[in-house]
Amino acid sequence: MSASVQQKAFSRDFFDRQDPTEGIGELIIPFSFSSIYDEVDKDSKLSEICVELYEKVLEKLRSGDLGKDIQFEIFDYKDAKQSGKESARRYLTITRETNRKTKITILARFLPYGNKLYVGVDSFVLGNTNWLKFIGTIALTLLPFICYIFTIMPTIIENMVANFNPFGGGSQNGSIGQTFMLILQYTCCCIFPWIIFAVGFLWLNTIRNFRHEGNLLLGLRQSFNQILNSRSFNIDDVLMTLKSVLPLILGSVIEVFEKHGLPVKSLDEFAATIQTINNIQNVYGSGNAVAGAGGQANVSRSK
Repeated sequence: MSASVQQKAFSRDFFDRQDPTEGIGELIIPFSFSSIYDEVDKDSKLSEICVELYEKVLEKLRSGDLGKDIQFEIFDYKDAKQSGKESARRYLTITRETNRKTKITILARFLPYGNKLYVGVDSFVLGNTNWLKFIGTIALTLLPFICYIFTIMPTIIENMVANFNPFGGGSQNGSIGQTFMLILQYTCCCIFPWIIFAVGFLWLNTIRNFRHEGNLLLGLRQSFNQILNSRSFNIDDVLMTLKSVLPLILGSVIEVFEKHGLPVKSLDEFAATIQTINNIQNVYGSGNAVAGAGGQANVSRSK
């Protein structure tokens, strides 16, 4: 592999991503493809074919036909939970950020599986940062401290004023002790449990994304992102990216497959299918991120 390969582990602990695709955006099913091929020449080495597939795609990406705003990297992802049970899996990651702050990510994998060859391509979109949602989460996180100011603090001040003797004869030490106990009780009963809840639920994704990406702004965006900008200019940017990158990947795979005598019918069919998808709507509309009931994409097709 001529390109540099970055090593990345996941599932290292509770505060780590559980999957390489976690947080990168919403899956667009019509622009995703996976298939397995078992008609590989017995004399061919699957590992060498996989390396050749990555090299061919990288060669096309480096040609510059897709413009300068296309970025690509290669990662060897290792599932830490599996330890020595399996080797790392290589992902080719292709990204583009539109001028209207939609991030497109395409993941391509060419993996050997026994005597078979697996080809997988998934496409994701990520909206811009939802700062209102982020500020709301901060406000919710600070709620116990706000309650402290408006409920416990007046009681503490009242106790201190009532027990403080400016002539030195009052029970000032007792007032301090009562104040300390009140603060301790509130901290143990309210503050600590809430911090555990906030870290474990409100900010868990942010911690995982920041730790994985090493970029706080990107981690916040992945955790607090807006729905896809559905205005025509942005949708056109998304579609032109997907309709340019995916055929390039498929064309590269077809060249290698033809060289090794592998069937290309399914690849040709997918290449034809993605060119008929003319719109993407409500990408964030359903549970697994693609619009329409049952995970079916809501798209319009040309006649």
